[in-house]
Amino acid sequence: MIFRTRKIQFVVILGSLLSATVLYAGENRSDDIAWGFLVIGLCGGLSLFLYGMEKMSEGLKKSAGQKMRSILAALTKNRVIALFVGAFVTMGYSALFFF
Repeated sequence: MIFRTRKIQFVVILGSLLSATVLYAGENRSDDIAWGFLVIGLCGGLSLFLYGMEKMSEGLKKSAGQKMRSILAALTKNRVIALFVGAFVTMGYSALFFF
């Protein structure tokens, strides 16, 4: 990950979220785009996304044992089969949110 320590991760996330409100809390005309607010919000959202992906990756690595690794290695040797397996797993994962 880009940020190695938890303290740096916390500072980046907190700083990006708080600086948007502190720097751009002034009066803003309705027809202007607040580019600074947009960029800071984008950086904050991206940092939260990357942090979540890192945590999910760590959790999957801990929960998946050697058996799961061997199954995934067998299913992803061929690129075409790996494409279909990835699409199927993604469809199954996203279908869980509809129920």
